[in-house]
Amino acid sequence: MLIVLIVSIIGVVFLSIAFAKGTSEQNSFEVSNLLESSMYATTGCAINYVPQYRDIQDLIKECYKDQSGNYRECLDSRTVEYLGDEIFLSPRHGPFMHTGLGGSARAPILVYNDLVSGEEIKISEIRGVIDYVSTRSDCRDGPLNNYGFPAMVGFYEGRNLVREFEAKDLEEGVNVPSGADAMYVYAKEQEEYKNWYHDNTGVCSLKFFRESNVNSNLPSEGRGVCEILGDDLKKIIDSGLQVGEGAPNRGYKLDIYFSYGDEINPNEQILYVENGVFFNCTAVVGGGHSIAAGSFGFGTIETELRVCKG
Repeated sequence: MLIVLIVSIIGVVFLSIAFAKGTSEQNSFEVSNLLESSMYATTGCAINYVPQYRDIQDLIKECYKDQSGNYRECLDSRTVEYLGDEIFLSPRHGPFMHTGLGGSARAPILVYNDLVSGEEIKISEIRGVIDYVSTRSDCRDGPLNNYGFPAMVGFYEGRNLVREFEAKDLEEGVNVPSGADAMYVYAKEQEEYKNWYHDNTGVCSLKFFRESNVNSNLPSEGRGVCEILGDDLKKIIDSGLQVGEGAPNRGYKLDIYFSYGDEINPNEQILYVENGVFFNCTAVVGGGHSIAAGSFGFGTIETELRVCKG
């Protein structure tokens, strides 16, 4: 009986050790690298002004401020790309089909030639008057007497017109038509007067902008920093880890909290993100990243990522 008892104890100890080895948490170089690189990924959240988009690490700090009662809200995530200084349009600039021949019109002014189908173009501050001797037109609102058009914007494929707008149509924004690869601005005379351009002093000034979502698939305007932080972190980690049924990883848990670094004050959770399932793990691997509290006082913000291996 003594021999059986000894063998049983040894068996239990052996099974306990084997089970512990299967589920013990280990530091992972891969997980640590993923977490470290994610800290410097740019989010779709600007707080003070666009386009000052914060990286993940900055947004974690902002989220902590939010949790502390200083609510932080993201500005519009759509980047506004400035396409140049004021574009001055003289009356002699006409569309391609109105240049040459017997008239004195010059080619239209190229505004942008790296268009992306569907992105949004806007115009602001349309000012001035196009003046052709006795025909006058406000650059934004059109005819002041018998002139036909305000300033025009044409989207072209090569020199073929794809679609044409009045400049004021772009104040609310228009999407780049499919096939267009260049955008021009010009003064458009009526067809019967296309060879009758005159040199005068009228001029239009316009400012062009391109708007697009480059950091996020979802607009962040009006959304809290913690919400954007959670969404963007989940996208980054999901893309860096294969998680799911039959995948190498069954699930993960990401915990972000403020630590005073002592045993008196409890940790303050900032954000918690998880995906998949976290049981029956063959192993648990993890990594961490610390952010100095700085103006928050003594302590650190800790980010811990734990992964359940399949």
